[in-house]
Amino acid sequence: MHLSNFAVASGLLAGAAAWYIYKQRPKPKSKQYPKILLLGDSITQRGDDPAMEGWAASLRYFYIRRADVVNRGHGGYNSRWGLYVLKELLKRPSYDDLILSTIWWGANDSVLPEMNPKQFVPVEEYEQNLQEMVDLLLGRVATSKIIMITPPPVDGPKWMEWLAENRTGAWGADPPDRETSNTMLYADAVRRVAARNEVALVDLWEGKSKLDPARHLSDGLHLNSAGNKLVYDAIKATLEALYQEILPKDKHQPMIFMHQSKIDPFNYESTILP
Repeated sequence: MHLSNFAVASGLLAGAAAWYIYKQRPKPKSKQYPKILLLGDSITQRGDDPAMEGWAASLRYFYIRRADVVNRGHGGYNSRWGLYVLKELLKRPSYDDLILSTIWWGANDSVLPEMNPKQFVPVEEYEQNLQEMVDLLLGRVATSKIIMITPPPVDGPKWMEWLAENRTGAWGADPPDRETSNTMLYADAVRRVAARNEVALVDLWEGKSKLDPARHLSDGLHLNSAGNKLVYDAIKATLEALYQEILPKDKHQPMIFMHQSKIDPFNYESTILP
């Protein structure tokens, strides 16, 4: 046998042996932690900011030991780029046990095109992107739940002031690239998609979850601590009202490993798992 053929055969045998060992490994007794997927731009990404008591961090603690909350917020992204990200994410088997997703785009899609053409997405395309996201998520796990969140009202002048003070070469002297009147059109699109698909909606423009830019935004665009609390409270209230079957309670979404009060210290291997 030629040396090259011997090397190939050895490699194949080693690969087969490794695969056999992998298949013979002890299987876990417990199921995997269900997934909660947070999709959005920097308002979602910053939801894990401890300095602002982020809404995503609060949601993660709400589900601690019962589900894994995965933050896939991407600062600066719009729904066009976010749709591509979601398609890539859903290629992974880790999302087979998805129980909940939040969809929160629009803060960047709704910029004024003459001021910020890079991030701008026409509202018609934005609505189509949201619909495709819903279709992808429900197509992957038909029983999973979705909460859609409207882009919040903005304070355009305050945002431009912040940019001028904190970023080199920002548009401080130019007109704002965001206006509440334009963002409102994108909020309407979110409402239409949520209603059409009969999924939950957190509306930051009205009701108990109405967001006041002066009170709830740190820089005219992103949430401060009060804004994060507003969003978390709204999501929690939505879960309690519409999606009780996935609430982090023993009868709905139990702990994967038992509470310490239910563990027999003399027989812990048989009592840690429910």
